[in-house]
Amino acid sequence: MTYYFLALLAGILILVNLVFLKNKSIGLKVSYSLFIVAAFMVAYVGLVVFLFNKSKTPGVRYPDEMAHTCSESLTSLIRHSNIKSSFKELLSPEIEERNQEQIKVSLNVVDHTQKNIIGWVIIDLKNRMLLDITADDHDPIVLNYKTDDWDAFLICIGIEIEEVAENLVSSNLTKASYDTGKTGDVDPFKKDTLTHASRNGIIRLPVAGATAIFQDNKGEPHDEDIKTFKYLGTYPTLKKYLLEVHVSEDHYYLLVDQKTGLQDTIQGMPYFSPDRTKIFASQDEYEDGDEDMHLVSANYIYKRVSNRTKVAASDSYKWLVRECYWKDNKTVYVKASTSQDPLDFFYKMITIGVPEKKVTNHTKTSLAAWIGSYKTSLYKGSDDSRDEQDIEINIYADSIIYMESGYQLYNKYSLSAKEENKVISLTYKSTIEGGSPIVDSQHDFGTVKKNGDAITWESPYLDEREGVKKQQRKMLKTSF
Repeated sequence: MTYYFLALLAGILILVNLVFLKNKSIGLKVSYSLFIVAAFMVAYVGLVVFLFNKSKTPGVRYPDEMAHTCSESLTSLIRHSNIKSSFKELLSPEIEERNQEQIKVSLNVVDHTQKNIIGWVIIDLKNRMLLDITADDHDPIVLNYKTDDWDAFLICIGIEIEEVAENLVSSNLTKASYDTGKTGDVDPFKKDTLTHASRNGIIRLPVAGATAIFQDNKGEPHDEDIKTFKYLGTYPTLKKYLLEVHVSEDHYYLLVDQKTGLQDTIQGMPYFSPDRTKIFASQDEYEDGDEDMHLVSANYIYKRVSNRTKVAASDSYKWLVRECYWKDNKTVYVKASTSQDPLDFFYKMITIGVPEKKVTNHTKTSLAAWIGSYKTSLYKGSDDSRDEQDIEINIYADSIIYMESGYQLYNKYSLSAKEENKVISLTYKSTIEGGSPIVDSQHDFGTVKKNGDAITWESPYLDEREGVKKQQRKMLKTSF
Protein backbone atom coordinates (compact mmCIF):
# COMPACT_ATOMS: atom_id res chain seq x y z
CA MET A 1 0.00 0.00 0.00
CA THR A 2 2.87 2.36 0.88
CA TYR A 3 4.51 1.60 -2.47
CA TYR A 4 1.41 2.60 -4.48
CA PHE A 5 0.99 5.80 -2.46
CA LEU A 6 4.59 6.87 -3.09
CA ALA A 7 4.34 5.99 -6.79
CA LEU A 8 1.13 8.06 -7.13
CA LEU A 9 2.70 11.02 -5.32
CA ALA A 10 5.81 10.81 -7.51
CA GLY A 11 3.62 10.77 -10.65
CA ILE A 12 1.71 13.87 -9.51
CA LEU A 13 4.94 15.75 -8.80
CA ILE A 14 6.33 14.79 -12.20
CA LEU A 15 3.18 16.19 -13.91
CA VAL A 16 3.44 19.39 -11.85
CA ASN A 17 7.10 19.55 -12.75
CA LEU A 18 6.32 19.28 -16.48
CA VAL A 19 3.68 22.04 -16.24
CA PHE A 20 5.96 24.50 -14.43
CA LEU A 21 8.85 23.66 -16.73
CA LYS A 22 6.84 23.73 -19.97
CA ASN A 23 9.01 26.46 -21.40
CA LYS A 24 12.23 24.69 -20.44
CA SER A 25 14.27 22.28 -22.55
CA ILE A 26 13.35 18.59 -22.82
CA GLY A 27 16.68 17.63 -21.19
CA LEU A 28 15.99 19.75 -18.13
CA LYS A 29 12.47 18.32 -17.77
CA VAL A 30 13.82 14.75 -17.97
CA SER A 31 16.55 15.53 -15.44
CA TYR A 32 14.07 16.94 -12.93
CA SER A 33 11.72 13.98 -13.44
CA LEU A 34 14.50 11.45 -12.91
CA PHE A 35 15.58 13.34 -9.80
CA ILE A 36 12.08 13.13 -8.34
CA VAL A 37 11.82 9.37 -9.11
CA ALA A 38 15.23 8.69 -7.51
CA ALA A 39 14.34 10.72 -4.42
CA PHE A 40 11.13 8.77 -3.90
CA MET A 41 12.88 5.44 -4.43
CA VAL A 42 15.41 6.32 -1.70
CA ALA A 43 12.54 7.41 0.57
CA TYR A 44 10.72 4.11 -0.08
CA VAL A 45 13.79 1.96 0.71
CA GLY A 46 14.41 3.96 3.88
CA LEU A 47 10.80 3.50 4.97
CA VAL A 48 10.94 -0.27 4.36
CA VAL A 49 14.17 -0.62 6.39
CA PHE A 50 12.66 1.48 9.19
CA LEU A 51 9.50 -0.62 9.34
CA PHE A 52 11.52 -3.88 9.25
CA ASN A 53 13.75 -2.87 12.14
CA LYS A 54 10.73 -1.65 14.09
CA SER A 55 9.04 -5.02 13.61
CA LYS A 56 11.90 -6.93 15.22
CA THR A 57 10.97 -8.45 18.54
CA PRO A 58 13.18 -7.24 21.43
CA GLY A 59 15.43 -10.00 22.78
CA VAL A 60 15.17 -12.11 19.62
CA ARG A 61 18.44 -12.65 17.75
CA TYR A 62 18.11 -12.46 13.98
CA PRO A 63 20.40 -14.39 11.59
CA ASP A 64 22.79 -11.52 10.87
CA GLU A 65 23.05 -10.67 14.55
CA MET A 66 23.44 -14.33 15.45
CA ALA A 67 26.27 -14.79 12.95
CA HIS A 68 28.16 -11.92 14.53
CA THR A 69 27.55 -13.16 18.07
CA CYS A 70 28.38 -16.79 17.26
CA SER A 71 31.64 -15.74 15.63
CA GLU A 72 32.85 -14.75 19.09
CA SER A 73 32.06 -18.15 20.62
CA LEU A 74 33.53 -19.90 17.56
CA THR A 75 36.73 -17.85 17.86
CA SER A 76 37.01 -18.76 21.55
CA LEU A 77 36.54 -22.46 20.74
CA ILE A 78 39.36 -22.42 18.16
CA ARG A 79 41.82 -20.12 19.94
CA HIS A 80 41.46 -21.92 23.29
CA SER A 81 42.11 -25.31 21.67
CA ASN A 82 45.59 -26.81 21.30
CA ILE A 83 45.72 -26.11 17.56
CA LYS A 84 49.28 -25.46 16.39
CA SER A 85 49.58 -22.19 14.48
CA SER A 86 51.92 -19.22 14.70
CA PHE A 87 48.82 -17.08 13.98
CA LYS A 88 46.70 -18.64 16.74
CA GLU A 89 45.80 -15.37 18.48
CA LEU A 90 44.95 -13.75 15.12
CA LEU A 91 42.68 -16.50 13.82
CA SER A 92 39.27 -15.35 12.63
CA PRO A 93 37.30 -18.55 11.91
CA GLU A 94 34.24 -18.62 9.65
CA ILE A 95 31.67 -21.34 8.96
CA GLU A 96 31.96 -22.61 5.35
CA GLU A 97 29.63 -25.61 5.31
CA ARG A 98 27.20 -27.16 7.77
CA ASN A 99 25.01 -30.22 7.97
CA GLN A 100 23.35 -32.12 10.80
CA GLU A 101 26.52 -33.96 11.80
CA GLN A 102 29.40 -31.58 11.23
CA ILE A 103 30.51 -28.02 10.52
CA LYS A 104 33.44 -27.11 8.28
CA VAL A 105 35.26 -23.97 9.43
CA SER A 106 37.89 -21.96 7.58
CA LEU A 107 40.73 -20.43 9.60
CA ASN A 108 41.35 -16.88 8.40
CA VAL A 109 43.92 -14.23 9.15
CA VAL A 110 43.00 -10.68 8.15
CA ASP A 111 45.91 -8.57 6.93
CA HIS A 112 44.74 -4.96 6.60
CA THR A 113 41.76 -5.44 4.27
CA GLN A 114 42.77 -8.82 2.81
CA LYS A 115 41.51 -12.12 4.23
CA ASN A 116 43.84 -15.12 3.94
CA ILE A 117 42.69 -18.70 4.58
CA ILE A 118 45.46 -20.66 6.33
CA GLY A 119 43.60 -23.83 7.28
CA TRP A 120 40.39 -25.66 8.10
CA VAL A 121 38.85 -27.54 11.00
CA ILE A 122 35.86 -29.84 11.24
CA ILE A 123 33.46 -29.59 14.20
CA ASP A 124 32.16 -33.14 14.51
CA LEU A 125 28.80 -32.60 16.24
CA LYS A 126 27.91 -36.26 16.49
CA ASN A 127 31.12 -37.34 18.22
CA ARG A 128 31.93 -34.01 19.94
CA MET A 129 35.31 -33.85 18.19
CA LEU A 130 37.33 -30.89 16.90
CA LEU A 131 39.45 -32.01 13.92
CA ASP A 132 42.26 -30.09 12.20
CA ILE A 133 42.19 -31.07 8.51
CA THR A 134 44.63 -28.41 7.27
CA ALA A 135 47.51 -30.79 6.52
CA ASP A 136 45.49 -33.84 5.50
CA ASP A 137 41.71 -34.23 5.48
CA HIS A 138 42.21 -38.02 5.26
CA ASP A 139 44.19 -38.05 8.51
CA PRO A 140 42.86 -35.22 10.70
CA ILE A 141 44.51 -34.11 13.92
CA VAL A 142 42.19 -34.45 16.92
CA LEU A 143 42.29 -31.22 18.95
CA ASN A 144 41.61 -30.68 22.63
CA TYR A 145 39.16 -27.93 23.51
CA LYS A 146 37.40 -26.38 26.51
CA THR A 147 33.98 -27.88 27.20
CA ASP A 148 32.53 -24.49 28.11
CA ASP A 149 33.64 -23.08 24.73
CA TRP A 150 32.09 -26.04 22.88
CA ASP A 151 28.77 -25.78 24.73
CA ALA A 152 28.62 -21.99 24.34
CA PHE A 153 29.07 -22.29 20.56
CA LEU A 154 26.44 -25.03 20.23
CA ILE A 155 23.93 -23.05 22.26
CA CYS A 156 24.64 -19.98 20.13
CA ILE A 157 23.91 -21.76 16.83
CA GLY A 158 20.72 -23.25 18.25
CA ILE A 159 21.75 -26.84 19.03
CA GLU A 160 20.38 -28.43 22.18
CA ILE A 161 23.14 -29.80 24.41
CA GLU A 162 22.52 -33.43 25.20
CA GLU A 163 22.65 -34.00 28.93
CA VAL A 164 24.95 -36.89 29.78
CA ALA A 165 23.66 -38.85 32.76
CA GLU A 166 26.42 -39.72 35.23
CA ASN A 167 26.38 -41.62 38.48
CA LEU A 168 28.42 -41.63 41.66
CA VAL A 169 30.23 -44.77 42.76
CA SER A 170 31.29 -45.08 46.40
CA SER A 171 34.07 -47.41 47.56
CA ASN A 172 36.20 -47.88 50.68
CA LEU A 173 39.48 -46.06 51.21
CA THR A 174 42.29 -46.46 53.74
CA LYS A 175 43.31 -43.64 56.08
CA ALA A 176 46.84 -43.78 54.66
CA SER A 177 45.55 -43.22 51.10
CA TYR A 178 43.35 -40.35 52.31
CA ASP A 179 46.23 -38.64 54.15
CA THR A 180 48.66 -39.12 51.26
CA GLY A 181 46.30 -37.60 48.70
CA LYS A 182 46.01 -34.35 50.64
CA THR A 183 49.23 -33.09 49.03
CA GLY A 184 47.37 -32.60 45.73
CA ASP A 185 45.28 -29.65 44.54
CA VAL A 186 44.76 -26.65 46.83
CA ASP A 187 41.15 -25.54 47.34
CA PRO A 188 40.74 -22.04 45.80
CA PHE A 189 38.40 -20.79 48.55
CA LYS A 190 39.56 -17.83 50.66
CA LYS A 191 37.65 -17.39 53.90
CA ASP A 192 36.99 -13.68 54.38
CA THR A 193 33.82 -13.09 56.38
CA LEU A 194 34.44 -9.43 57.35
CA THR A 195 35.03 -7.69 54.00
CA HIS A 196 31.35 -7.79 53.05
CA ALA A 197 29.76 -8.64 56.38
CA SER A 198 26.04 -8.04 56.86
CA ARG A 199 25.10 -4.59 58.19
CA ASN A 200 21.59 -4.19 59.54
CA GLY A 201 20.58 -7.39 57.75
CA ILE A 202 21.92 -6.28 54.36
CA ILE A 203 24.96 -7.56 52.41
CA ARG A 204 26.25 -5.43 49.53
CA LEU A 205 28.52 -7.02 46.92
CA PRO A 206 30.17 -5.05 44.09
CA VAL A 207 29.44 -6.81 40.78
CA ALA A 208 29.83 -5.69 37.16
CA GLY A 209 30.09 -1.99 38.02
CA ALA A 210 26.97 -2.17 40.21
CA THR A 211 25.96 -3.48 43.64
CA ALA A 212 24.13 -6.74 44.36
CA ILE A 213 22.02 -6.48 47.53
CA PHE A 214 21.04 -9.46 49.70
CA GLN A 215 18.58 -8.50 52.43
CA ASP A 216 17.42 -10.71 55.29
CA ASN A 217 13.73 -11.44 55.82
CA LYS A 218 12.90 -11.90 59.50
CA GLY A 219 9.71 -13.82 58.72
CA GLU A 220 7.29 -11.45 57.07
CA PRO A 221 4.49 -11.87 56.32
CA HIS A 222 4.81 -15.51 57.46
CA ASP A 223 7.36 -17.37 59.56
CA GLU A 224 8.19 -19.70 56.67
CA ASP A 225 9.36 -16.67 54.65
CA ILE A 226 12.36 -16.21 56.92
CA LYS A 227 15.65 -15.95 55.04
CA THR A 228 19.09 -14.86 56.26
CA PHE A 229 22.34 -14.36 54.30
CA LYS A 230 25.88 -14.84 55.58
CA TYR A 231 28.95 -13.79 53.59
CA LEU A 232 31.66 -16.48 53.80
CA GLY A 233 34.43 -15.37 51.43
CA THR A 234 35.64 -15.51 47.83
CA TYR A 235 37.22 -17.69 45.18
CA PRO A 236 39.80 -15.13 43.94
CA THR A 237 40.96 -17.11 40.89
CA LEU A 238 37.36 -17.86 39.84
CA LYS A 239 36.06 -14.34 40.57
CA LYS A 240 33.16 -15.56 42.72
CA TYR A 241 31.65 -14.68 46.10
CA LEU A 242 30.24 -17.34 48.41
CA LEU A 243 27.13 -16.78 50.57
CA GLU A 244 25.38 -19.18 52.95
CA VAL A 245 21.60 -18.86 52.93
CA HIS A 246 19.33 -20.09 55.74
CA VAL A 247 15.61 -20.45 55.15
CA SER A 248 12.81 -21.82 57.32
CA GLU A 249 13.85 -25.49 57.47
CA ASP A 250 16.78 -25.66 55.09
CA HIS A 251 19.98 -23.99 54.00
CA TYR A 252 22.04 -23.77 50.82
CA TYR A 253 24.91 -21.79 49.29
CA LEU A 254 25.07 -19.13 46.60
CA LEU A 255 27.97 -18.58 44.22
CA VAL A 256 27.82 -15.02 42.91
CA ASP A 257 29.86 -14.13 39.84
CA GLN A 258 31.85 -10.93 40.43
CA LYS A 259 31.79 -9.98 36.73
CA THR A 260 28.17 -10.68 35.76
CA GLY A 261 26.30 -10.95 39.07
CA LEU A 262 24.86 -14.35 38.02
CA GLN A 263 23.97 -16.62 40.95
CA ASP A 264 24.31 -20.41 41.20
CA THR A 265 22.56 -22.36 43.97
CA ILE A 266 24.65 -25.17 45.48
CA GLN A 267 23.24 -27.73 47.95
CA GLY A 268 26.21 -27.75 50.29
CA MET A 269 29.63 -26.18 50.70
CA PRO A 270 31.15 -26.15 47.19
CA TYR A 271 34.50 -27.82 46.47
CA PHE A 272 35.93 -27.21 43.00
CA SER A 273 37.74 -29.90 40.99
CA PRO A 274 41.37 -29.25 40.00
CA ASP A 275 40.31 -28.20 36.47
CA ARG A 276 37.58 -25.97 38.04
CA THR A 277 34.86 -27.42 35.79
CA LYS A 278 33.06 -29.47 38.47
CA ILE A 279 31.82 -28.87 42.00
CA PHE A 280 31.32 -31.44 44.76
CA ALA A 281 28.83 -30.60 47.49
CA SER A 282 27.29 -32.60 50.33
CA GLN A 283 24.44 -31.79 52.68
CA ASP A 284 23.13 -33.68 55.71
CA GLU A 285 19.45 -34.56 55.64
CA TYR A 286 17.08 -36.98 57.34
CA GLU A 287 16.43 -40.22 55.54
CA ASP A 288 12.89 -40.61 54.22
CA GLY A 289 10.78 -43.03 56.22
CA ASP A 290 13.38 -43.41 59.00
CA GLU A 291 11.50 -43.35 62.31
CA ASP A 292 14.77 -42.88 64.24
CA MET A 293 15.53 -39.76 62.16
CA HIS A 294 19.02 -40.87 61.17
CA LEU A 295 20.96 -38.40 59.07
CA VAL A 296 22.32 -39.34 55.66
CA SER A 297 24.42 -37.37 53.20
CA ALA A 298 22.98 -36.07 49.94
CA ASN A 299 25.94 -35.71 47.57
CA TYR A 300 26.01 -33.74 44.34
CA ILE A 301 28.35 -33.19 41.42
CA TYR A 302 27.72 -29.95 39.55
CA LYS A 303 29.09 -29.08 36.13
CA ARG A 304 29.66 -25.74 34.48
CA VAL A 305 27.79 -25.56 31.14
CA SER A 306 28.16 -22.27 29.27
CA ASN A 307 28.22 -20.09 32.40
CA ARG A 308 25.48 -22.15 34.04
CA THR A 309 25.82 -24.67 36.87
CA LYS A 310 23.80 -27.88 36.63
CA VAL A 311 23.59 -31.06 38.68
CA ALA A 312 25.38 -33.76 36.70
CA ALA A 313 25.09 -36.57 39.26
CA SER A 314 23.75 -37.15 42.76
CA ASP A 315 23.39 -39.92 45.33
CA SER A 316 22.68 -40.42 49.05
CA TYR A 317 24.79 -42.47 51.48
CA LYS A 318 24.16 -43.66 55.05
CA TRP A 319 27.19 -41.72 56.28
CA LEU A 320 28.03 -38.05 56.61
CA VAL A 321 30.84 -36.07 54.99
CA ARG A 322 33.14 -34.54 57.62
CA GLU A 323 36.01 -33.52 55.33
CA CYS A 324 36.66 -33.95 51.64
CA TYR A 325 38.93 -32.98 48.75
CA TRP A 326 39.33 -33.77 45.07
CA LYS A 327 42.01 -36.39 44.33
CA ASP A 328 41.71 -35.71 40.60
CA ASN A 329 39.04 -34.42 38.20
CA LYS A 330 36.93 -37.59 38.60
CA THR A 331 37.54 -38.63 42.19
CA VAL A 332 36.64 -37.16 45.61
CA TYR A 333 38.22 -38.47 48.83
CA VAL A 334 35.97 -38.26 51.92
CA LYS A 335 36.51 -38.49 55.67
CA ALA A 336 33.15 -39.77 56.96
CA SER A 337 31.23 -40.89 60.02
CA THR A 338 27.67 -41.85 60.93
CA SER A 339 25.22 -39.77 62.92
CA GLN A 340 25.21 -42.48 65.63
CA ASP A 341 29.02 -42.43 66.02
CA PRO A 342 30.14 -38.98 64.90
CA LEU A 343 33.75 -39.42 66.09
CA ASP A 344 34.29 -42.90 64.65
CA PHE A 345 35.82 -41.86 61.33
CA PHE A 346 36.26 -43.98 58.21
CA TYR A 347 37.23 -43.08 54.66
CA LYS A 348 35.47 -43.27 51.30
CA MET A 349 36.24 -42.63 47.67
CA ILE A 350 33.52 -41.20 45.40
CA THR A 351 34.09 -41.64 41.67
CA ILE A 352 32.11 -39.96 38.91
CA GLY A 353 30.72 -42.59 36.59
CA VAL A 354 31.65 -46.26 36.47
CA PRO A 355 35.46 -46.71 36.62
CA GLU A 356 36.78 -47.68 33.23
CA LYS A 357 38.45 -51.02 32.82
CA LYS A 358 42.01 -50.85 31.61
CA VAL A 359 42.08 -51.83 27.95
CA THR A 360 45.27 -52.26 26.00
CA ASN A 361 45.11 -50.64 22.58
CA HIS A 362 46.51 -53.01 19.97
CA THR A 363 45.46 -50.87 17.01
CA LYS A 364 48.91 -49.65 15.99
CA THR A 365 50.65 -53.02 16.25
CA SER A 366 47.92 -55.21 14.76
CA LEU A 367 47.20 -52.87 11.82
CA ALA A 368 50.82 -52.05 11.02
CA ALA A 369 50.87 -54.61 8.19
CA TRP A 370 47.63 -53.22 6.77
CA ILE A 371 48.69 -49.58 6.41
CA GLY A 372 47.98 -48.38 2.89
CA SER A 373 45.21 -47.41 0.46
CA TYR A 374 42.74 -50.08 -0.71
CA LYS A 375 40.67 -49.32 -3.82
CA THR A 376 37.95 -50.92 -5.88
CA SER A 377 35.42 -49.74 -8.48
CA LEU A 378 31.76 -50.54 -9.07
CA TYR A 379 30.07 -50.78 -12.48
CA LYS A 380 33.28 -49.97 -14.37
CA GLY A 381 32.64 -49.90 -18.11
CA SER A 382 28.90 -49.39 -17.72
CA ASP A 383 27.02 -48.00 -20.73
CA ASP A 384 26.11 -45.05 -18.51
CA SER A 385 29.24 -43.55 -16.96
CA ARG A 386 27.09 -42.10 -14.19
CA ASP A 387 26.76 -45.62 -12.74
CA GLU A 388 30.48 -45.85 -11.98
CA GLN A 389 31.61 -45.56 -8.35
CA ASP A 390 35.04 -45.49 -6.73
CA ILE A 391 35.59 -46.95 -3.25
CA GLU A 392 38.73 -46.20 -1.24
CA ILE A 393 39.70 -47.39 2.25
CA ASN A 394 42.75 -45.65 3.70
CA ILE A 395 44.27 -47.42 6.71
CA TYR A 396 46.65 -45.35 8.81
CA ALA A 397 48.50 -46.19 12.01
CA ASP A 398 45.79 -44.66 14.20
CA SER A 399 42.74 -44.17 11.97
CA ILE A 400 40.76 -45.59 9.05
CA ILE A 401 39.02 -43.39 6.47
CA TYR A 402 36.42 -44.80 4.06
CA MET A 403 35.44 -42.83 0.92
CA GLU A 404 32.91 -43.50 -1.82
CA SER A 405 32.42 -41.22 -4.81
CA GLY A 406 30.50 -41.13 -8.06
CA TYR A 407 27.73 -39.25 -9.82
CA GLN A 408 25.88 -37.27 -7.12
CA LEU A 409 27.67 -39.41 -4.53
CA TYR A 410 30.38 -38.45 -2.06
CA ASN A 411 30.58 -39.85 1.46
CA LYS A 412 33.49 -40.03 3.86
CA TYR A 413 33.38 -42.06 7.07
CA SER A 414 35.72 -42.85 9.93
CA LEU A 415 35.91 -46.57 10.71
CA SER A 416 37.29 -48.71 13.52
CA ALA A 417 38.89 -52.11 12.96
CA LYS A 418 39.80 -55.38 14.65
CA GLU A 419 42.39 -57.78 13.23
CA GLU A 420 42.43 -61.54 13.61
CA ASN A 421 44.07 -64.26 11.48
CA LYS A 422 44.97 -61.88 8.64
CA VAL A 423 41.40 -60.59 8.47
CA ILE A 424 40.27 -57.13 9.59
CA SER A 425 36.67 -56.37 10.50
CA LEU A 426 35.53 -52.81 9.75
CA THR A 427 32.85 -50.96 11.72
CA TYR A 428 31.35 -47.51 11.19
CA LYS A 429 32.58 -44.94 13.71
CA SER A 430 31.52 -41.46 12.52
CA THR A 431 30.65 -39.40 9.44
CA ILE A 432 33.28 -36.94 8.20
CA GLU A 433 31.50 -35.72 5.08
CA GLY A 434 28.19 -36.49 3.36
CA GLY A 435 26.16 -39.25 5.00
CA SER A 436 23.54 -41.83 4.09
CA PRO A 437 20.37 -43.20 5.74
CA ILE A 438 21.87 -46.67 5.26
CA VAL A 439 24.84 -45.97 7.53
CA ASP A 440 22.50 -44.86 10.31
CA SER A 441 21.32 -48.44 10.75
CA GLN A 442 24.00 -50.58 9.06
CA HIS A 443 27.38 -50.13 10.78
CA ASP A 444 29.01 -53.34 9.49
CA PHE A 445 31.46 -52.36 6.75
CA GLY A 446 32.56 -55.96 6.44
CA THR A 447 35.88 -57.79 6.33
CA VAL A 448 39.04 -57.40 4.29
CA LYS A 449 41.01 -60.62 3.75
CA LYS A 450 44.49 -61.35 2.42
CA ASN A 451 45.20 -64.56 0.53
CA GLY A 452 48.71 -64.30 -0.86
CA ASP A 453 48.74 -61.25 -3.11
CA ALA A 454 44.96 -61.31 -3.49
CA ILE A 455 42.86 -58.98 -1.34
CA THR A 456 39.08 -59.36 -1.11
CA TRP A 457 36.39 -57.36 0.66
CA GLU A 458 32.88 -58.33 1.73
CA SER A 459 30.69 -55.46 2.97
CA PRO A 460 27.11 -55.77 4.31
CA TYR A 461 26.90 -51.96 4.26
CA LEU A 462 27.76 -51.72 0.55
CA ASP A 463 25.53 -54.67 -0.36
CA GLU A 464 22.58 -53.02 1.39
CA ARG A 465 23.32 -49.64 -0.17
CA GLU A 466 23.40 -51.14 -3.65
CA GLY A 467 20.47 -53.51 -3.02
CA VAL A 468 22.41 -56.68 -3.95
CA LYS A 469 23.04 -60.03 -2.33
CA LYS A 470 26.30 -60.81 -0.54
CA GLN A 471 29.21 -60.08 -2.85
CA GLN A 472 32.98 -60.44 -2.67
CA ARG A 473 34.96 -57.62 -4.27
CA LYS A 474 38.61 -57.54 -5.24
CA MET A 475 40.73 -54.66 -3.94
CA LEU A 476 44.00 -53.16 -5.10
CA LYS A 477 46.44 -51.97 -2.44
CA THR A 478 48.81 -49.06 -2.93
CA SER A 479 51.24 -47.48 -0.45
CA PHE A 480 50.94 -43.90 0.76
